[in-house]
Amino acid sequence: MALRALVLGFAVAVAAGTAGLAQVPAPAAIDVFAVRGVEVDRSAATAAQARDQAIAEGQRLAWRRLVERMVPAEARGPVLALPVGEIVPLIDSFEVESERGSGTRWIGALGYRFRSNDVRQLFRGRGVAYAETPARRLLVLPVAIRDGQVQLWEDDNAWRVAWSALPPPTGLQPWVLPLADVEDAGLIGAEQAATLDRARLRALAARHGTQGVVVVSAETDEAGVSGASVQVQFSRVGAPAPDADWSQVFRLSAGETAEAAWPRIARASAELIEERWKAEVLVQGGDVTTLRATIPVADLAEWIAVRRRLAEVATVRRLDVLVLGRGGAIVDIQHEGGTEALRTALAQRDVALEEEEGNWRLQLVERGGRRP
Repeated sequence: MALRALVLGFAVAVAAGTAGLAQVPAPAAIDVFAVRGVEVDRSAATAAQARDQAIAEGQRLAWRRLVERMVPAEARGPVLALPVGEIVPLIDSFEVESERGSGTRWIGALGYRFRSNDVRQLFRGRGVAYAETPARRLLVLPVAIRDGQVQLWEDDNAWRVAWSALPPPTGLQPWVLPLADVEDAGLIGAEQAATLDRARLRALAARHGTQGVVVVSAETDEAGVSGASVQVQFSRVGAPAPDADWSQVFRLSAGETAEAAWPRIARASAELIEERWKAEVLVQGGDVTTLRATIPVADLAEWIAVRRRLAEVATVRRLDVLVLGRGGAIVDIQHEGGTEALRTALAQRDVALEEEEGNWRLQLVERGGRRP
């Protein structure tokens, strides 16, 4: 009797939602297609004309910010500078967040939301790869290395100060800085951060409410063959995504000191963290792939939780249930992008996708990778 009731409950859930995941309402971590705080300042013959010009300028700026959020830097050319006439049909709504002005000047902050399907179709039609999966927040740990000395919490760590001056991120990869207080210093030291002491990094991340940490080590070389430079090493650990290491060398201009260059290098490094994430969840051409997976679930509540989390993954287009019973379900997941991109996107929603003996298995996990 219990089994019959469980299967009946599953059947109701399937009838309500397996035709397409878009039917399942689920709040996203961020609204990828919304652009807020677009600041404009225009003057014209009248205040009305200035306002109209400011709104048009806001449309261009908002579109540019959306493209920068979703499209890798090297692929933006075909869509970055669309004329306003092509941008307007893509806008779903806009609002004036603040405004002030005079008889001939209008200053304001505007917010826009773009039509998600229309934006995707435009990107696909112009052969532009894009990403729309928001990542979990990372803790950024800026470590400075110079003349063999390693700095982290010191007040004169200008590398950390430069990161502190950056505006809050607005892309798909949010991040925060540690407080740099006594408790942070007690959890991890500069050498331990530079050598990626994982236990201490996990403790620091937990204090700041993140799973993952990216240690950004900047080492100054003032006697290089090609001139002075700063090499930045990025080490991402503990995030609901594969650990990753990459690096970038920044050349210093003649007479430029590392301290003077820290602001631009920090800004460029933050952009590289964002670009790395986009590369890992990129959708190429909108091709849809089907992956068959087993989903073990204990009861109806767990099944609903799985469906809800799948609905929150932007690249999942459809879920078809093939088998449903006491042990769970066998489903076909239609998704855009490759399998690794799907696995990474699912991990942002605490869903593990693993391959076992040629078969895919999908299940809920708690933060830290444990099954609830």
